Amino acid sequence: TLISRSWSYSGGGIFSTSTNPSFTFSAPATYTVQFIIETNHGCKDTVSKSVEIFPNPLANFTLPDFCEQQANQLTNTSTLLSGTMTYNWDFGDLSGSSNLLNPSHSYLNPGPYLVLLTLTSDHNCKDTTAKSVLVKSIPTTDFSPDITIGCAPLCVKFTNLTVNLNGPITGYIWDFGDLTTSNDTNPTHCYTAAGTYTVKLKASSTTTCSDEEIKSTVDYMISKSQ
Repeated sequence: TLISRSWSYSGGGIFSTSTNPSFTFSAPATYTVQFIIETNHGCKDTVSKSVEIFPNPLANFTLPDFCEQQANQLTNTSTLLSGTMTYNWDFGDLSGSSNLLNPSHSYLNPGPYLVLLTLTSDHNCKDTTAKSVLVKSIPTTDFSPDITIGCAPLCVKFTNLTVNLNGPITGYIWDFGDLTTSNDTNPTHCYTAAGTYTVKLKASSTTTCSDEEIKSTVDYMISKSQ
């Protein structure tokens, strides 16, 4: 009749006297596990086997500031003591996954999203981490001139039609296409030479998101000399 049994491992001593124990090794290494049984007559038997414990990957990453429709790169800071690992990114917007180390991603719409990174080591050890990201809206930039054709010198008043749903606008940059610029909200600009001009307006918001509107049709801004 068996009266005792003991399980031990190298460097750790006895960890169980159960028939079929479970045990969690705290660190990756190769351990020798020993099982000893004894009968009521003092007879003993011992068996030893090696168990190799592989390291778990530790998933982690940093998020940039995201503006809608603008690609940004995520930075993978995951670690693994030894071996190799693969990556699976889920950006939380049903756009599919990526297996790149440091992927770039663009969100089509503003809002909160949950980003998941799952690691799998070459020994099939896994780890997953999740982080929330708030994608901010970009300003909807637009403008309208009060006149688009005339004789030089032609003074044009530009009406700014920019809308931002995510906080106030922090600044505008107008490029009038003739090597002059302005930071006014609704500028007036005078063209002194005949020609065709492309006008650009870039708006920036308190969320660091920006948008640019370009009016560039061939006959958009023509100044004719008298």
